[in-house]
Amino acid sequence: MIEPRPEKLFLYGTLRGDGDQNSLLVGCRRLGETTVSGIVYDLGPYPALSGQRKADGEVWECPCETLASLDTYEGVAYGSDSLTRVVL
Repeated sequence: MIEPRPEKLFLYGTLRGDGDQNSLLVGCRRLGETTVSGIVYDLGPYPALSGQRKADGEVWECPCETLASLDTYEGVAYGSDSLTRVVL
C-alpha cells in the first residue's frame, strides 16, 4: 500500500511555531520561514490572508491525517467550498 505523501503548509497565524495552537501540528516538522504575496488581516479570533503585499510565515510539512484536524480547528469541513488551498 502506498503511503500518502506529507503536505507542505504555509502557516501565518496561531499555528506558527510560536503560536498559541502549534500543539495541533502533530507529526509535522518545520521547514523554515518564508514570505508570500498577501496581507494578513486581524479578523478577531482568526487571521486571514489576502491581497498583493507580502506576508511572513513558516512552511511546515504535515502528514495528510493532520490536515483534517487542522481543518476542524479552522472551522471548515475537509474539502469544503469555504476552504481554499493554494499550491505555492
